[in-house]
Amino acid sequence: MRDRVGRRPFSLCAGFASLLAAAALVLAASPWIGEWAAVLDAVSPAWPAAPILAVGALALACPRGIGAAVALVALALCVPILLAVPHPDAAPQGGFRLRVVTHNVWVDNVDPTNTAAALAASGADLILLQEVDKQFANTLPLLRRLYPYANPCRQRCALAILSRYPIERVRYRFRDADGRQVGPGLIHTRVHLPNGAVVPVATIHLSRGRAPGADRRQRAALAGAVAGASDKRSLILAGDLNLVPWSARLRWLDEALAPMRRVTAVPSWPARVGGRAFPVPLVPIDHLYAGPDWNVAAVRRLDRTGSDHYPVAVDLVWHGPNAMVTMSR
Repeated sequence: MRDRVGRRPFSLCAGFASLLAAAALVLAASPWIGEWAAVLDAVSPAWPAAPILAVGALALACPRGIGAAVALVALALCVPILLAVPHPDAAPQGGFRLRVVTHNVWVDNVDPTNTAAALAASGADLILLQEVDKQFANTLPLLRRLYPYANPCRQRCALAILSRYPIERVRYRFRDADGRQVGPGLIHTRVHLPNGAVVPVATIHLSRGRAPGADRRQRAALAGAVAGASDKRSLILAGDLNLVPWSARLRWLDEALAPMRRVTAVPSWPARVGGRAFPVPLVPIDHLYAGPDWNVAAVRRLDRTGSDHYPVAVDLVWHGPNAMVTMSR
């Protein structure tokens, strides 16, 4: 009788360990099989919990039990994802330096004035904004003093590009070789840098895919439009993509946008929940892609603003034509 009572807590621990291990395995496998199982890709934002659950399972499981084995498999699946995090280039030398900040300023921004002040203090040369069309709209004039070149925003703008340097006509979709509009809605322009380079810049806010297949069509349209662009080697594309780096959907986009590369993987959401500050950001969904004419010097998350997203700053170094011209701010 005592033996049975003694075994019961052990059995409960082993059972709980198996449940933790199974949950860890599902999350750890989501980046690998999410391409074929949309449901698993939908839970991929929770992937960071996989190694935590796996370690918990190992702590509770019998060393030779099935729970421990499943937990070890889950941890093994996590390793390649952790190693795939993009890193800045090794000490890029020379070349014009450009700081780009992308920020979803949130339609329900709780402190637009502080948000504008934070962006102004970021030292950015280019600011790419999403969800500008409500609380933040009236604050744009504060930024125009530092960034005199911007897309026209007479009434409401969902997206905005603010620049220290002159820009060309702003367009709302990419254009193909024949001048026809292609791809999803975005804001796109060309920036004239002090070193003489003229570089294309675009910002976009991808949908969350509430309509069946909507996000897939949007990603495919974006990839097709970029593939047809004649100046994609110097293109900078950034915004709120609503996708985490380890999801099958963003990994598909990474491949489709080559030779551009995604340089970001810093957690940027949530900064706030229900308007109140959240302790730590959990997932990286704000991203920047840069063409091969750019090296990456630094990527970092800026301080919390009035938005539910954090701003993300990327320091780029030009190594395209006239790369030895190093004029910068």
